[in-house]
This record gives sequence, structure tokens and C-alpha cells, in this order.
Amino acid sequence: MRPFFVSGPRSTVPCIAATIAVVMAAASAAGAQVTEKPVPFDSIGNVRSITPSLASRLKLTAPAWPVTGEFEEARLYSSSSGLYVITVLHHDRSIDRYPLDEAQRAALRSQIIDGMSQVGRLVGEEGPAVVSEPAKTPFIRNQVILSALIYAPAAAALTHNASAGAGVYLLTTGASFFYLANLSRHVTVTRAQNHLATDGAIRGSLIVGGTLNALGIEPNVDWGAASTLIGGIGGSMVGYYWGRRLTDSEAHSQTVGSTFLAATTAGIVGSLGGFDHDPDGRTVSATLVSGALVGYPLGLQYPRRAHYTVTAGDVNLIPLSQLLALGIVGTPLIDSHMDNHAIGGILTAGFVAGTIVGDRAFVRPFDHSENDATLVSLGALAGGLMGAAVPAIAQSDDGHFILGSITIGALLGTVGAEHLVEPRRAGALSARVGQGRGGASLEVNPLGLVGAAMQRPGVYQIVSLRF
Repeated sequence: MRPFFVSGPRSTVPCIAATIAVVMAAASAAGAQVTEKPVPFDSIGNVRSITPSLASRLKLTAPAWPVTGEFEEARLYSSSSGLYVITVLHHDRSIDRYPLDEAQRAALRSQIIDGMSQVGRLVGEEGPAVVSEPAKTPFIRNQVILSALIYAPAAAALTHNASAGAGVYLLTTGASFFYLANLSRHVTVTRAQNHLATDGAIRGSLIVGGTLNALGIEPNVDWGAASTLIGGIGGSMVGYYWGRRLTDSEAHSQTVGSTFLAATTAGIVGSLGGFDHDPDGRTVSATLVSGALVGYPLGLQYPRRAHYTVTAGDVNLIPLSQLLALGIVGTPLIDSHMDNHAIGGILTAGFVAGTIVGDRAFVRPFDHSENDATLVSLGALAGGLMGAAVPAIAQSDDGHFILGSITIGALLGTVGAEHLVEPRRAGALSARVGQGRGGASLEVNPLGLVGAAMQRPGVYQIVSLRF
């Protein structure tokens, strides 16, 4: 039997050998298991995902940041092969993958740290470096509700015809859903944008109406409908675009700050007699509008300048504290023969005191999530209803007794709900070393010290030094 040989050009044999080697290497690689696990973008474990808002705010650029175009969220994974991979989720649910070596990851991490040192601390509900997470469904829901309550009625009023108005109302409300659903397929809507767009529709209508009144323009039916439509849609659009680079806490702080300054300014002016000769309410409107507008930038500074963490949930509980304070100081004032200016001054002082107490009681000691704040507010409402049951059962019509019972019930309900919710405590004590935002930050975690002292199994972060 003769041996079998393969003959051909000299270059053919090396090509066949190379092909066989590549196939064998591929087969070997295919058989090996590659494991990926999520890792943070920064060195201290805060930035675990990057949204377009955060990328824009941190000014991430190529070549360190390889992601281009529109996307929803980017995450970083480490591979068992020794490389890193950035996975990018797009609006059409497709996913792009960008491999990084150790040097590229270090360059990206350095750019992120530099960006954070320039813009300052970023605080969201879920983490200190999450600007805001997607909220498409709540955005569509809220805007459809606003369309049914604000936009569509205003548009219908402009027709001056009952049948045509009904048709416009139904068409506007129904079409708003499809327009917004289609829009959300191509853009990212964060929770901060949703909050400001929803609040902006309501506040924008009031600001436009108040501005017209302050200018002495007496609106007829058309003016009223047009101002409501323009203010509502315009305020919603401004809130949507302004919220793109804000954290949840910054967005909520702006609206709370707007309400606080408008109410406080009006209370001070009223207590000083500024509204005594204002039959048309023009001075009141001007005061409220100016206070509301100036309150936005002032409210934004609250979470940015505070030396402690301010979450969106923390901010949402400040209005509850303000209402409780008004109930406490307002109970003795019922049926009082005191001068109206003095009553206005006392209520204003109570409102301001409630804000301060809310900061001390809710914000500094805890890091509430938005769900925590909602449950605590519901607890206060439930407690107030139970408190109102006491004078109802007693068949009392004494105003002091009624408001006092409601206030006490709301206070007890707030304390009880706070106990049941058990919000996360603010466990980190921070001290900055150096000058400016770029200085080092030394953080001590007392909860980590307690866990380590109890000798329980686990990993405890006790001290961290940031540069």
C-alpha cells in the first residue's frame, strides 16, 4: 500500500497548516467559558452606570469615552479574559459593546474623576452618582393626565362651540398618548425630566396667568385659555429640557425651593401690609411669580452646597414638615382677635421653622428614597384622618380642637410611618481637605466601624480618601 501525499504549490501547504491552527484555536476559545461581571466606572464604586445626562454633565469625550450617538444607559463589565467591556443600551433595545484594555479603562476613570471634581457631588435616589434613571412610562402617564386636565380643556375653550370643543378635547387627549409614546422611542426621559415637566405644566400655567394679572391685563375667556395652554405646554417643555442634566434631588429641590420662596415672600410682604391696597391682586401676583421664579435657582443650590447627602426623598418630606408646622402654629390662631398682619407674620415664621425642622429631622439623619417619602407622607395623611375622627365622634365644632386633633394625628402618623419605613441612615461623615472642589475628601463610615467592632463576617468600608 502506497503512502498518500498531498501535493500542490509550495504556498498551499503553509496556508492549510495556518488554517488548521486558526480553527483549532477558535475551537479551544469556544470551549473556554468567559465570565463577565459588572464593575464601577470610578475607583470608589459610585458610578455604576452612565446615562446621557451624566455623560454630558461630566463632559466625557473621545478617545477615553468611546460611546457616540444617542443611547439610554452604559455599564462597565470586567471579563475573565482580562479585558473590560462597555455595554451600551440603545432606544431600540439593541446593545453595542466596546472592549477596553487596562490603559483605556484607567484613562476613562481619570476623565470621570476629573469631571466629578468640577461639577461637584451628584446625588440621586439610588446612588450618589446616578444623575437620573429612565422614566418613560411615568412621563407618558403624567403628560396624558395633564393633557386631559389642562391642555385639552384650554384648547376646547378656544372653539366657542360645545360640540366642536368636545371633539377637540377628546382628540387632543387621545392623540397626546400616541405622540408621547412615539417620542419616548427616540429620546431618553429621566425621572428628573419627568418631575420638572409635570410640575412645569402646572406651575407654568399659574406663572403666565399671574404675570398677566400683575401687568394689569384682564384676561377674557380666550386670554385665559391661551395663557393656560401656552404656560402649560411651555412650562412642561422647559422642565423637560432643563432636567436633562439634573439629579433627582436637584430637580425636586428646585420645585420645593420655588414654592418655599414664593410663599415666604408673600407672607413677609403681606405681614408688612404690602397687600392692603391691592384690590385687583396685582401685587400679590407679582410677588408670587417673582418668588417662584427666583426660588428655582436657589433651590438648586440646596443639594449642591449641603455638606451632607440630600436625596430626592429627603426633599419631598420638607413640604410635609412645613404643613405640620403650619398646623402647630395655626391652631392657637383660630378665632383669634389678633391683627391680620401679625397672624401672617406668625404663619410665615412657622412655615420657615418647618423648613428648618424638616432639614434637621428628615434630611440630615437619613437618606430617604422617593418611595420612603411617599409612605411617610401617606402615614401623615392616615394619622391626620384618624385625628379628625376624634372631634367627629365627640361631635365638636371647636376649631382649635379639630385642627389640633388633625395636627397631632398627622404628627403621630409621621413618626409611626418613619419608624415602619426605616429609611437608610446617613452613615458617612465627610471632611474636605484642601481648597476648592478639587481638594481631597476624607470620609469615615461609623456604620463600618460598628460592624467591624462586632466581628461579624463581611467587608466593611471604614475610611476612604478621595482625590
